[in-house]
Amino acid sequence: MKTVVLILTLLCSSLYSFSQLEDIEPIEPTKKLGFGFTLGINNSLPKVNGTLPEDIEFSGSIGYRIGLLAEYRFHSNFSLRPSAALSFNEIGITNYEPPLQITSTVDQVQLEFATHFVYKVKTQKFQPYVFVGPSCKYNLGSEFGASELLQYDTYLALDFGLGLDHPMKHFRILPELHYSYALQDVNVQFGAPNVYIHTLSLLLHFLD
Repeated sequence: MKTVVLILTLLCSSLYSFSQLEDIEPIEPTKKLGFGFTLGINNSLPKVNGTLPEDIEFSGSIGYRIGLLAEYRFHSNFSLRPSAALSFNEIGITNYEPPLQITSTVDQVQLEFATHFVYKVKTQKFQPYVFVGPSCKYNLGSEFGASELLQYDTYLALDFGLGLDHPMKHFRILPELHYSYALQDVNVQFGAPNVYIHTLSLLLHFLD
């Protein structure tokens, strides 16, 4: 819950900062295809469907994300936004062995591909939008020395969220709150049932 509050606070702070920028005559994108990059922070939210042994507990952590994206505008209010990104964070696995509490971490390095359908509300300055679409996450952890506790290769997720499109003089800034709902479980050791790795992110897109 504290992480959610932190991310919402950062989002509100970024929006306030943009509102304090000098008045610059915004440009309305005229070309249908635009390109840009994205960066931000994310928080892994492991969810267990079933019953774990009483002495084992999963926890998430805050990481970061960088990537590239494009936007194809086929209507003044609608667009398609494909993206590719690298995501870095950790999953904590705590094993309670009284009087000891042993916590190990599994480094998550994921390559993510997504395609989002975006609906934007046209306004004078800030243009709010919502989006939804599928994503596929590839586990690169084994190539970066991660523990063998997470044994998945890929899993699918459904992404959705909201943001604000703020046109500037030469580019656009888009702060975005992004939730990725895992649709497939990942395989872990010690006989755990289905484990889903959801992700909550606060992103900042820069598009031409």
